[in-house]
Amino acid sequence: MLKKEHILKLRKYPVKFFKIVLGVSRLEEYQQQIIDAIAKHDKVCIAASHSIGKTFILGRIVLWFLSLYRDSVIITTAPTHRQVVKLLWGELADAYRKSRVPIGGTLKTNELQISDKWYAIGFSPKKESSSSDMEQRGSTFQGFHALYVMVLFDEATGIPVDIWKMVEGILASGKIVKFVCVGNPTTKNCEFFNCFKKAAWKKIKTSCFDSPNMIANGFLNIDDIKAEINVLKTLSQEKRLVRLENYKKPVPYLVTAQWVIGYVLELGTEHALVVSKAFGEFPEEGEDVVIKLYQVERAMEREYIVQPDDMRFIGVDCARYGSDLSIITEIIGNKVTRKIAFKKANTMQTANEVVKVIKDCSRKTYVLVDGTGIGSGVVDRLNQLRINGEIPKYVIIIEVNFGQGCKNDYDKKHYVNIKAKIFKNLADDLENELDLIEDDIYLKELPNLKYKITDKGLIQMESKDDYKQRTGGQSPDSSDSLAIANYGRNYQPSRKEEETKANEYFKNTTIAPGLNQNAW
Repeated sequence: MLKKEHILKLRKYPVKFFKIVLGVSRLEEYQQQIIDAIAKHDKVCIAASHSIGKTFILGRIVLWFLSLYRDSVIITTAPTHRQVVKLLWGELADAYRKSRVPIGGTLKTNELQISDKWYAIGFSPKKESSSSDMEQRGSTFQGFHALYVMVLFDEATGIPVDIWKMVEGILASGKIVKFVCVGNPTTKNCEFFNCFKKAAWKKIKTSCFDSPNMIANGFLNIDDIKAEINVLKTLSQEKRLVRLENYKKPVPYLVTAQWVIGYVLELGTEHALVVSKAFGEFPEEGEDVVIKLYQVERAMEREYIVQPDDMRFIGVDCARYGSDLSIITEIIGNKVTRKIAFKKANTMQTANEVVKVIKDCSRKTYVLVDGTGIGSGVVDRLNQLRINGEIPKYVIIIEVNFGQGCKNDYDKKHYVNIKAKIFKNLADDLENELDLIEDDIYLKELPNLKYKITDKGLIQMESKDDYKQRTGGQSPDSSDSLAIANYGRNYQPSRKEEETKANEYFKNTTIAPGLNQNAW
């Protein structure tokens, strides 16, 4: 057990606690600054770039506060249960087990209890939007009062507004009350960003340039990165790989030059992901961006539970022999359940891949196919298979043409074509309800989609060719497939119309010999 004089000293010098008690052998200068700031200030907000060791610090800060302040209460949270248990509390558990001086108490998955009035606990607020759920999750953060209190928000950009408001009640009383918020600065549209505008907060920003791995290679600012990118672009593919692989990495568990330079080489210095994850700054997302980075990240944090009566929507974006990919995206209810990618497939091969997905379950299914190019042939093949009985009748095939004009008067006054309307709906659904699978391609593609306003005041999406030319990359096939699948969720009248059309087509078409029409 620590003696009283040691406790008082370690309260003032938390870095010594990290080294003497927890046995941490190395702390970077910026990490020590973060630790000292939390000890000295009541409110600390930290905008952290990727792999800079923020979760490592947070898990150990909990042990510092809990060990040195008797009868203290610590509450931690993050947007999802996985982020709470696997990340922050994973680090905490590792530090607890390796501590040179026993911390004491009983450690559980997301709770460390020394006594009834002396403990740390981790919560994950629910992401559903109904008022009853908001009340339920808000009540989780009420009723905690002690002389010594710490509230810690990890991945703070994704914490709902109502949770921030509920926490104010916890912070209203106590001898020492600390509020620590840490996160990647992915959007200005959050309470976390507002902390950086308030005088009461100690503000800290970290970037990839703080990493010893960047410093060891002489990459100290964005100009250094741009100069390196210019050199890499003059090299052959083989020599470029050799140069990237030979960057020094003296501390490999922190962000490396290989990752940063490779990221910038792929996306450029202005992509929202690079600005946030590498440079540690809140991105200035232009007005011409259809879908914001934070919308994609919040959609990935949702945890929608598929219901038995949820319908299924399959979106197919077709490519053939070029570098573009054919993508099949499946949505059930509000949840994107899977994405399948393949390349260099002809019409028959693409249709066969779609049939495999169709036959995986017996839910009522709408298959929506981009009819541009070879997509029309895929639609014809799927309809043929439906007629021949190889696709069940409960599956409706819908051809989507991005260039088609809108049907109702409201949409005609706002959008050049269906594509613009489809992507506007996708942006709304990512903001409010869609549960998106975690796939880096969405983080790269979706925040990079742009639109313009025509001379007639209509919204027009950037074409695939313009996107590829601007980004120097591949076509946004995954985004297109996702948008097409989501189209089925939004257009009830269109679905009914297409279902009637398909059933009429089926009824009026000669059934292949040997098939039992009553089987439907």
